[in-house]
Amino acid sequence: MEIGIIITGHGKFATGIYESIKLIAGDQDNCHTIDFKQQMQVDELKALMKQRVEELSGCDRIIIFADLQGGSPFKTALELSYYDERICLIGGVNLPMLLECVLTKDGVDDFDGYTDDLVASGRHGLAKLIITDDEMEED
Repeated sequence: MEIGIIITGHGKFATGIYESIKLIAGDQDNCHTIDFKQQMQVDELKALMKQRVEELSGCDRIIIFADLQGGSPFKTALELSYYDERICLIGGVNLPMLLECVLTKDGVDDFDGYTDDLVASGRHGLAKLIITDDEMEED
């Protein structure tokens, strides 16, 4: 199964997180970014997103990762997903989730299980670190 990826978000979120992916895992085939910039209208975002989906026409499935659930990039992708059953939309993307995706997307048989695992990977990538005074070293 060939999986395409679109990363979208507010400001330079999409290109920024993709730069981190490239640093760790290299440039990725079938992966596009869409930044929703300050002066951009939602119609422009929608046209660009449609174009990127069309560029992935050879892919069996497409995962659109959005920065925020409910934001304009998310809503625009959601609207496109109504008309293209290949699209799976994931909101609240983080680097661990996206890295897991690009490293494991080849050879996926169970797409729904795979996307569930990606969301779980994103959750497992979150942590709160608490350092107590006893753990601090003194100079």
